[in-house]
Amino acid sequence: MTGPQEWSFPASFAQERVWMANQLDTASPVYNVSSPWRYPAGITPEQATEVFGQVVARHEALRTHLRMDDGALTQVVRAAEPVALPVEDLRGLDEAERAQRLAAVRVEMARTPIPLDAPPLWRARLVRLPVDEVALLFVVHHAVFDSHSAVLFTRELAEFSRAALTGAPVVVPELPIQYADFAVWQRGQLAGAELKRQLAFWRGHLAGAPAVTGLPLDRPRPAQLGFAGDEVHFDLPDGLLDRVGRLAASSAATPYMVLLAAFTALLSRICGDDDVVVGVSTAGRDTAELTPLIGMFVNPVALRCDVAGDPTFAELLARVRGGLVDVMEHGQTPFQKIVEAVAAQRDPSVQPIFQTALNFIPDSGLDPVALGTTKDDLAFDITTGACRLVYRTAVFDRATAETVVARYVRLLTAAVAEPGRRISALPLLDDAERDLVLSTWNDTAREVAPSTVVDEFERQAAATPAAVALVRDGVAMTYAELNAAANRLARVLVARGAGPEARVALALPRSAELVV
Repeated sequence: MTGPQEWSFPASFAQERVWMANQLDTASPVYNVSSPWRYPAGITPEQATEVFGQVVARHEALRTHLRMDDGALTQVVRAAEPVALPVEDLRGLDEAERAQRLAAVRVEMARTPIPLDAPPLWRARLVRLPVDEVALLFVVHHAVFDSHSAVLFTRELAEFSRAALTGAPVVVPELPIQYADFAVWQRGQLAGAELKRQLAFWRGHLAGAPAVTGLPLDRPRPAQLGFAGDEVHFDLPDGLLDRVGRLAASSAATPYMVLLAAFTALLSRICGDDDVVVGVSTAGRDTAELTPLIGMFVNPVALRCDVAGDPTFAELLARVRGGLVDVMEHGQTPFQKIVEAVAAQRDPSVQPIFQTALNFIPDSGLDPVALGTTKDDLAFDITTGACRLVYRTAVFDRATAETVVARYVRLLTAAVAEPGRRISALPLLDDAERDLVLSTWNDTAREVAPSTVVDEFERQAAATPAAVALVRDGVAMTYAELNAAANRLARVLVARGAGPEARVALALPRSAELVV
């Protein structure tokens, strides 16, 4: 016990990972989770506050903050005490003003960072609305909350609210353990021989995998990884998720596997690589005792998929299914331990192991606010409602992200309709793009002024010196950099006697140096 009203326990591996990532930019709200909720009609602000306090008292994770003690990260649990929530009354505003104010407050709360070393790791506010309605605006740090927690949180708010309004007894399951008990148990389980066994799998699974996904970037990566991002919202065509479900059922797979196979196929096509690594998340709730707990259990891991041989979509789905089963069997391995075991040399400009991810969250209860942040270069969140692609603005333009969304939806639609088609035959371009490539750019009837490749390259380098000209193995060169490198080499060759008609031997593998 560290004080009269708080207790200290080891942090979980998930909390440790989030804390380490949070240190990259403590002023970023990238790990904020927004979970608004409306109370049943007729509840008073006083009752709403009491209901909220009952849920907080029930779950130690909502009374936890993190602290470094003698070089070790600990979670500090405070004793339950009465909760006071600020109340904002919007009943006097018209509908448009009310909606505008509500949205503004949500954004302000969601985009304000939550320090990890000071309790509580959430902020909440009640909003009074017409017809005796009360809304709860709730933002919580990911270190103590995940998507399943959001489901539990709203479910228990509803149950305690029902009891407050009717006087009936509260019906919620007993909590046999708390989140801190899980953290202690987890550290005991994932140690020694078991941890060595788990890490041996990951070393084999990721041996020789590309360290960086070869996505064509709009600009070179900055020297230091940051969280600045944006998002593109989109809807899937009517009935597409139903067709995804039917294909999954007939293929002994899950809908997530189908969505993931389509994303893998898209990345392979875009990157021109048969070795694709994608981030996936494990729920981390492997026992019944963990199911009713609010807390941070999710663990990201990497799925590596072989797309070689131009398989059909059905064949790729089988590969993804098999790989995902293996990965999930070893999904308890803390991600930071995988990084330590596999990524010996870290590039500070790139997220280790994987830079792309896909999440399928059919019923999370979350209503995310656009935070202007991202953890990945590209990450799809597919839901039964509105979907989104979150992207890193340091390396991608919005137009590029919109193109990625359009091509994913187009490829997924075609793959589900004809799973027997080969990956290379699945369409990426729409009719206008296809006409541009096949007709406009292929029009040889126009008169073109005499010019050499060198002339055209020099002209392009002068016009767009900062644009990316070459990407290879995750390394990008701008037109100015490539032009300067080629000129340096030319001067060396001239100094050694090279000139018109002189033979210059090249013995280089396919690389950026060969293009120079």
